[in-house]
Amino acid sequence: MTVPISNAHGFYTEKPNLNFERLAEINQAVSIPLVLHGGTGIPDADVQKAIRLGINKVNIGTQLHFRYITTVREMLTKHAENTTNIINLMEPVRAAIKEDVKRGIMLCMANGKY
Repeated sequence: MTVPISNAHGFYTEKPNLNFERLAEINQAVSIPLVLHGGTGIPDADVQKAIRLGINKVNIGTQLHFRYITTVREMLTKHAENTTNIINLMEPVRAAIKEDVKRGIMLCMANGKY
């Protein structure tokens, strides 16, 4: 079951206006982990406020997919003559995504937690 608090998957065309009051009410009413679907592009302060109000997981798949595609495109453009070895192509992609994941962990105040 998904209960909307005014966020969505994908990139936002406008700043999302999360319904924190509804989130707090939901958190009080249920005893299951809450997920913020569509976390990419939500301002950092809003993500952290949502976590304080009960969000247990923040999805940032759009950002990771975007980073993957843009880095692959960049590597293919810069190194068009040497793209027969997928390993050479993917190492920079992995490094770029790793940085986004690290940022997400820090944003969610989850560093050192597992």
